[in-house]
Amino acid sequence: MKILSIFKSKSSNNIVVILLGVLGAVLFSSKAILVKLTYRIEPIDATTMLTLRLLFALPFYLFSIARQSRNAASAIAQKDWFWLVFMGLIGFYVSAWLDFAGLKYVPAAIERLILFIYPSIVLLVTALVFKQKINRYQYIALLLTYFGIALAVGEEALRNSAHHTPLSNSDFWKGALLVFGCALTYSLYMLIGGRIIQRIGAIRVTNWAMVFATLGIIVHFLLYYEIKDLLRFSRQLYLTILIMSFLATVLPSYLLSWSIRHIGSDNAAIINCVGPISTILQAFLFLGEPITIIQLLGTIFVLWGVLLIGSKNK
Repeated sequence: MKILSIFKSKSSNNIVVILLGVLGAVLFSSKAILVKLTYRIEPIDATTMLTLRLLFALPFYLFSIARQSRNAASAIAQKDWFWLVFMGLIGFYVSAWLDFAGLKYVPAAIERLILFIYPSIVLLVTALVFKQKINRYQYIALLLTYFGIALAVGEEALRNSAHHTPLSNSDFWKGALLVFGCALTYSLYMLIGGRIIQRIGAIRVTNWAMVFATLGIIVHFLLYYEIKDLLRFSRQLYLTILIMSFLATVLPSYLLSWSIRHIGSDNAAIINCVGPISTILQAFLFLGEPITIIQLLGTIFVLWGVLLIGSKNK
C-alpha cells in the first residue's frame, strides 16, 4: 500500500512528520466543531464569526510574512500577486464564508464529508475545462465518492423529515448546498494553487492568501455592519473563536504545509483522510451528534473514492 511507503523511507524523521501531519488534519477537522459550539453560545452570523476568526489569526500570518521576508530567496513575481489575491478571496474568504453559513444548518460530520469530495470536483473540472480524460478507475472512484455522499446525506435528510418540521428539512438542504459551494470554491483554490505553490512555496502562499482573505471579509463586514458590532459578544464567544483561529486555523495550516514539504502532497493527502473520521468522533463527543452505521458506510465509500482519485497506481 502507498501509505506504507512513507514509513519505508530512510529518513528517521518521517514518523514525526506523519504524526504532525495527522495532528494538523485533526486540528483542521475541529474547526467545524468550534463553529457549531460558537453558534450555540449566543446569536452570531457567519460574516461576523469569520471576520473575528480571520482578525484573530492575522497577526500570526503577518509575523510569518515579516520573518520570511528576511529569508526569502526571491521576490514574488508581479503575475503571481494577482493569483495570490484570487486564491485568498476564493479559497479562504468565499469558501470559508459558505462553510460557516452552511454549518448553521448541517451537522459537523456531514459538513466535513461534503467538503472532502473536493478532489472529485477537481477531477471533474480538469476534465471539463482542460479536456483531461477520465480513466476507468477514476470513474469508479467518482461513483464510490458520490454514492457515499448520497448515503450519509440522504440518511440525515430522512432523519430530519421524521423528527423536524419541513422548514428544518429545507434548512438542511440549504446548508448542504452552501457547504457544497465551499467544496467547489476550495477546488478552484487547489487547481490554481498547485502551480503557484511550486513557484513560491506553500507557506508563503498560505500567508498572503490569508491576508487577502482577511481584507475581503473586512470589506464584506463593513458593507452590512459597523465596527462596534464586533464588540458586543461575551468573553466565552471571543475565547472560542480565538481557539478556533489558532488551533483550527493557524497551527494546522503550518503543520500540513510542513508535512507536504517533507513527504509530498500525495502522502499528505492520504494523511488528511483522518479528517472526516476525526470530525465524526469529535461531533459525537462535543456536540452529541449520533454516529450511525449508514453514516460510517458513507464515510468509508467517500474515503475509498478520494484515495482512488489521488492514487497514481492504477
